[in-house]
Amino acid sequence: MINNLIETINRKLKIKKRIVQLMLFLVFIELGLRLIAFIVILLPLHQQNRYVNNDYELRVLTIGESTTAHTGDFTAWPEMLEKTLNEQGIKTKVFNVARPATTTSFLLQRLPNQLEKFKPHIVISMMGINDDNSFWLKEMDVFNTSSFFKNFRVVKLVSLLISEPKKRKKLFTDSANIKWNRPSDLGIKHTKRIMVNIAKDGIETHQKELDILLNNFSDIEKAQYYGFIGAELLPAWSPVSSLGMDFSTVLKLFKKSFRYSLKNNGSIELYILLLLTSSNQHECLPFAMRLEQEHIHFSDVILTRLATCSSHDNQKNKNKWEMFFRKKGLDRIKTTNQTSLNYNKLTKLLHQKNILHIAMEYPTVNIKRLKKIFGKDNQPDYFVSNQHNFNKVILDSGKSSVFTDFFAGEFGHTNNKGHALISDQLITPIIDLYAKMLK
Repeated sequence: MINNLIETINRKLKIKKRIVQLMLFLVFIELGLRLIAFIVILLPLHQQNRYVNNDYELRVLTIGESTTAHTGDFTAWPEMLEKTLNEQGIKTKVFNVARPATTTSFLLQRLPNQLEKFKPHIVISMMGINDDNSFWLKEMDVFNTSSFFKNFRVVKLVSLLISEPKKRKKLFTDSANIKWNRPSDLGIKHTKRIMVNIAKDGIETHQKELDILLNNFSDIEKAQYYGFIGAELLPAWSPVSSLGMDFSTVLKLFKKSFRYSLKNNGSIELYILLLLTSSNQHECLPFAMRLEQEHIHFSDVILTRLATCSSHDNQKNKNKWEMFFRKKGLDRIKTTNQTSLNYNKLTKLLHQKNILHIAMEYPTVNIKRLKKIFGKDNQPDYFVSNQHNFNKVILDSGKSSVFTDFFAGEFGHTNNKGHALISDQLITPIIDLYAKMLK
């Protein structure tokens, strides 16, 4: 009897000992994985910070959307600003972290890490045009047991190892690593003629010709071709823009592209925008689920447009949308003042870190709109207007002399001439703030 009791106790002690050993082993692995992450990621970052700190008299961080980001064939205004300041004798580095079609909420979520990484003396903001202001997406604050454990490196490693090989391959297939080709890069000729014909007659009439044309190309290349034609049929500078084509043809082109491959964020972003503008919001949720199943990267643009889509969707899909965004670690919060709220958060954060803030208004827009956003005790260090400088050029040469489009109605994306106007408008404020820094 006593021997049996002793054996039972010893067996339980052995089990507890094994559990403790296993826990210690997992802790050791977790610490090891985090140490590797520190060596691989944080140490180069620290070296970059030392490089940043020692090499420049003035470090400037620019935040915003596509009106600030480096896109297309033009030189972004932050690049022009850096060049001009250096020519004037101030050794300056401008770090441009703007992203096309993002929102102020996404910008602020990334900002603390960017401030730590680049350690700017001045932050220039021109943002808010993409805010819906009926909702905003933010990182979830509520503690969630499932997401808590998923953040452990050990859990991520085990999950990766037990995944199906096919699924692992998809997980690490990044569309950024794919070379995107225009039809001319693929050796395809007569694209303009084909676009005009499709716009006039629809894609079905010319499908046989397209099948023959693309017969020897890969699925990725076929997807690129259909996506390219769909995108080119939309802009105002398209050769077929005057033909009165409806959106249904473009939607069909994008759907055809997605049959071959979904690895093209540009086509996805335009497609969701078309669903919104063509009263097809009910198609957004199934499409979002498909993107998730295919492990497609959700850019700021995709998430923001899906969130807008969800606000116009049927009420019965509300819970499905909430579940979708929660899987992404995001909450969809109702608000009426996203831009104002985030601008004030930005200024408060920068003041706490003793970083100077220049709040800049969009081209042609009255600066009074921006000034009304801030509280009396939470003002930027400088307001910069782009109203009179742009209006003067527009009066002399027309809007097309400074803008490539008018996506925002009264203004749009600027060309090099427009970029130069924005850059020049910032020189005096920056020199004034730099003098203030030296005192």
